[in-house]
Amino acid sequence: MRVSEIEHIVLRAETLIESGQYGQVLEVTNKALQSGGQLEPKLWRLSAVASGNLGDHWYACQCLWRSLCLRFDETTLANYITSLFALGYYERATWLLENCYNKVGGRARSVLIKTIVEAIWIKAIQVEDLPKEAIQDILDQRS
Repeated sequence: MRVSEIEHIVLRAETLIESGQYGQVLEVTNKALQSGGQLEPKLWRLSAVASGNLGDHWYACQCLWRSLCLRFDETTLANYITSLFALGYYERATWLLENCYNKVGGRARSVLIKTIVEAIWIKAIQVEDLPKEAIQDILDQRS
Protein backbone atom coordinates (compact mmCIF):
# COMPACT_ATOMS: atom_id res chain seq x y z
CA MET A 1 0.00 0.00 0.00
CA ARG A 2 1.15 3.52 -0.72
CA VAL A 3 1.69 5.94 2.13
CA SER A 4 -1.12 8.24 0.96
CA GLU A 5 -3.57 5.31 0.95
CA ILE A 6 -2.60 4.37 4.49
CA GLU A 7 -2.89 7.97 5.67
CA HIS A 8 -6.37 8.16 4.15
CA ILE A 9 -7.42 4.92 5.85
CA VAL A 10 -5.98 6.07 9.19
CA LEU A 11 -7.92 9.36 8.93
CA ARG A 12 -11.12 7.51 8.07
CA ALA A 13 -10.66 5.07 10.96
CA GLU A 14 -9.97 7.92 13.41
CA THR A 15 -13.16 9.67 12.27
CA LEU A 16 -15.14 6.45 12.70
CA ILE A 17 -13.72 6.01 16.21
CA GLU A 18 -14.76 9.55 17.15
CA SER A 19 -18.33 8.68 16.16
CA GLY A 20 -18.24 5.31 17.96
CA GLN A 21 -18.50 3.18 14.81
CA TYR A 22 -16.06 0.53 16.02
CA GLY A 23 -17.33 -2.27 13.80
CA GLN A 24 -16.66 -0.16 10.72
CA VAL A 25 -13.21 0.73 12.06
CA LEU A 26 -12.38 -2.97 12.20
CA GLU A 27 -13.66 -3.50 8.66
CA VAL A 28 -11.53 -0.64 7.31
CA THR A 29 -8.37 -1.48 9.24
CA ASN A 30 -8.58 -5.24 8.69
CA LYS A 31 -9.00 -4.72 4.96
CA ALA A 32 -5.98 -2.41 4.93
CA LEU A 33 -3.91 -4.84 6.99
CA GLN A 34 -4.76 -7.68 4.60
CA SER A 35 -3.94 -5.49 1.59
CA GLY A 36 -0.33 -4.83 2.53
CA GLY A 37 -0.57 -2.48 5.50
CA GLN A 38 0.82 -4.94 8.06
CA LEU A 39 3.89 -2.76 8.65
CA GLU A 40 1.87 0.32 9.66
CA PRO A 41 1.63 0.51 13.48
CA LYS A 42 -1.21 3.06 13.35
CA LEU A 43 -3.47 0.50 11.66
CA TRP A 44 -2.75 -2.03 14.40
CA ARG A 45 -3.34 0.58 17.12
CA LEU A 46 -6.66 1.69 15.60
CA SER A 47 -7.75 -1.95 15.31
CA ALA A 48 -6.90 -2.34 18.99
CA VAL A 49 -8.96 0.69 19.99
CA ALA A 50 -11.97 -0.59 18.07
CA SER A 51 -11.60 -4.15 19.38
CA GLY A 52 -11.21 -3.01 22.96
CA ASN A 53 -14.32 -0.87 22.72
CA LEU A 54 -16.21 -3.85 21.32
CA GLY A 55 -15.03 -5.99 24.26
CA ASP A 56 -12.52 -8.13 22.34
CA HIS A 57 -9.60 -7.48 24.66
CA TRP A 58 -7.64 -10.47 23.38
CA TYR A 59 -7.51 -9.13 19.81
CA ALA A 60 -6.88 -5.61 21.13
CA CYS A 61 -3.90 -6.90 23.11
CA GLN A 62 -2.49 -8.70 20.05
CA CYS A 63 -2.89 -5.59 17.90
CA LEU A 64 -1.20 -3.38 20.49
CA TRP A 65 1.72 -5.81 20.71
CA ARG A 66 2.12 -5.77 16.93
CA SER A 67 2.03 -1.99 16.92
CA LEU A 68 4.69 -1.85 19.64
CA CYS A 69 6.91 -4.30 17.75
CA LEU A 70 6.78 -2.08 14.68
CA ARG A 71 7.28 1.25 16.45
CA PHE A 72 7.58 1.91 20.17
CA ASP A 73 5.14 4.46 21.48
CA GLU A 74 4.60 5.21 25.19
CA THR A 75 0.83 5.59 24.93
CA THR A 76 0.54 2.31 23.04
CA LEU A 77 2.59 0.66 25.79
CA ALA A 78 0.22 2.12 28.40
CA ASN A 79 -2.77 0.78 26.45
CA TYR A 80 -1.05 -2.61 26.19
CA ILE A 81 -0.67 -2.71 29.98
CA THR A 82 -4.36 -1.82 30.30
CA SER A 83 -5.29 -4.66 27.96
CA LEU A 84 -3.21 -7.12 30.02
CA PHE A 85 -5.16 -6.12 33.13
CA ALA A 86 -8.43 -6.51 31.18
CA LEU A 87 -7.39 -10.03 30.21
CA GLY A 88 -6.47 -10.96 33.78
CA TYR A 89 -2.69 -11.09 33.24
CA TYR A 90 -2.16 -9.20 36.47
CA GLU A 91 1.40 -10.27 37.21
CA ARG A 92 2.68 -9.39 33.74
CA ALA A 93 0.79 -6.08 33.73
CA THR A 94 2.05 -5.20 37.21
CA TRP A 95 5.63 -6.01 36.26
CA LEU A 96 5.45 -3.77 33.18
CA LEU A 97 3.79 -1.04 35.21
CA GLU A 98 6.48 -1.17 37.90
CA ASN A 99 9.27 -1.07 35.33
CA CYS A 100 7.97 1.59 32.97
CA TYR A 101 5.87 4.08 34.96
CA ASN A 102 8.78 6.37 35.82
CA LYS A 103 10.02 6.31 32.23
CA VAL A 104 6.89 7.43 30.37
CA GLY A 105 5.53 10.90 29.67
CA GLY A 106 2.32 12.70 30.52
CA ARG A 107 -0.15 11.20 28.03
CA ALA A 108 0.94 7.64 28.78
CA ARG A 109 0.85 8.37 32.52
CA SER A 110 -2.74 9.59 32.22
CA VAL A 111 -3.70 6.26 30.66
CA LEU A 112 -1.77 4.36 33.33
CA ILE A 113 -3.33 6.33 36.21
CA LYS A 114 -6.82 5.36 35.02
CA THR A 115 -5.67 1.77 34.64
CA ILE A 116 -4.12 1.73 38.12
CA VAL A 117 -7.29 3.09 39.74
CA GLU A 118 -9.40 0.44 37.99
CA ALA A 119 -6.88 -2.30 38.84
CA ILE A 120 -6.95 -1.31 42.53
CA TRP A 121 -10.75 -1.23 42.43
CA ILE A 122 -10.96 -4.83 41.13
CA LYS A 123 -8.16 -5.90 43.49
CA ALA A 124 -5.84 -6.82 40.62
CA ILE A 125 -3.00 -4.83 42.14
CA GLN A 126 -2.06 -3.75 45.64
CA VAL A 127 -1.07 -0.17 46.39
CA GLU A 128 2.23 -1.35 47.86
CA ASP A 129 3.13 -2.88 44.46
CA LEU A 130 2.99 0.53 42.77
CA PRO A 131 5.91 2.86 42.15
CA LYS A 132 5.89 5.69 44.71
CA GLU A 133 5.61 8.23 41.92
CA ALA A 134 2.42 6.54 40.65
CA ILE A 135 0.85 6.70 44.12
CA GLN A 136 1.72 10.40 44.35
CA ASP A 137 0.29 11.09 40.87
CA ILE A 138 -2.98 9.39 41.82
CA LEU A 139 -3.20 11.36 45.05
CA ASP A 140 -2.44 14.63 43.22
CA GLN A 141 -5.11 13.88 40.65
CA ARG A 142 -7.71 13.10 43.34
CA SER A 143 -7.13 16.34 45.25
